[in-house]
Amino acid sequence: HNVAIGSNAAFAVTSLGRVLAFGANQHGLLGVSLEGGETKGAGVEVEGVGICVQVVTGLEHSLALNSEGQVFAWGSSVSGRLGIEALGLPCRAGHLPFTRVPERIEGLGSKRIVSVACGELHSLALSKNGEVFAWGSASMGRLGIGRDELLLPTAETSQPMLVTRLLGSHIVQVVCSKVNSGALSSQGDVYTWGATCYGLASCPSNSSAQTEPAMLPTPQGPRISVIAMGKLHALALTESGSVFSWGWAGDGALGLGPATDGGNLCRAVA
Repeated sequence: HNVAIGSNAAFAVTSLGRVLAFGANQHGLLGVSLEGGETKGAGVEVEGVGICVQVVTGLEHSLALNSEGQVFAWGSSVSGRLGIEALGLPCRAGHLPFTRVPERIEGLGSKRIVSVACGELHSLALSKNGEVFAWGSASMGRLGIGRDELLLPTAETSQPMLVTRLLGSHIVQVVCSKVNSGALSSQGDVYTWGATCYGLASCPSNSSAQTEPAMLPTPQGPRISVIAMGKLHALALTESGSVFSWGWAGDGALGLGPATDGGNLCRAVA
C-alpha cells in the first residue's frame, strides 16, 4: 500500500493499514518499545496509529497518517521536528531526546490531513483544504514561513505553522529534502523553498535561502502530476509520462549526463 525508506530504517503499510518497521531502533526511529538494537527478518508492528494510509521517514524521525486525517510522530525530537511540545524520554549526557512510540500531533487541531512529508530536521503536512503546515528547524528557510521566522524564540518550532504564501494555490502534494521543501498545485505548478545553494529552490537576489514558497520555472507542455525530492535533487513527472529534474547534478543524480551543472532549471531526462 505504501513504503518509506530512510537512512537507517524502512516502513511498509499493509492493505489493512498496519505499519511494519524494519531496521535500527536508534533514537526510537522504529516507533516501537524495542530497546535499542534492530529488527531481524520480519518487521515489527508500529501500534497506536489507527488505520494507516501513509508513512514517511526522515533522518531520525517518522510520521504516520491515518484514515481519519490524524498525524502521529516518533523518533528524535531535536529541533521540534516531531511537532509535539516537550516530548522525549529523559536522556543521558551525550544522548538526544526522543520518543519510542507514536504520539499524535495535537498542534494540527481538527484539521483533516491528507499527506505528510519528512525532511532531515523538519516536517510538512497538507490538509484536505489545501493548507500546508510546517514545523521543526527553520534554518535556511525550509519551513517557508518568511518573516514569521523572526517571531520564533529560536530558529525552530514544534508548533505546526501555516505556510501562508501557499493559501489559495490549491496544493495537492508536499515533499521535503534535507534542507528544502516543495509543493505541487492542482494546476501543475511547482513551488519550492529553503536552501538555494544546490538549485532546489529559486535564488532571489543571490540569497542563500528562499524563506517563502516561490514558483519554480517549468517547461511548457503537459501538466506536472507528481514531484519528488531526494537529499539534494528533485524530479517531476508529467501527465504524458515525461520526467524533469533539477538540483545537484553530482553522481548523475539528475540523469542528464556528465556535463550537466545542475541548478533550479527543470530539464527533461532523456
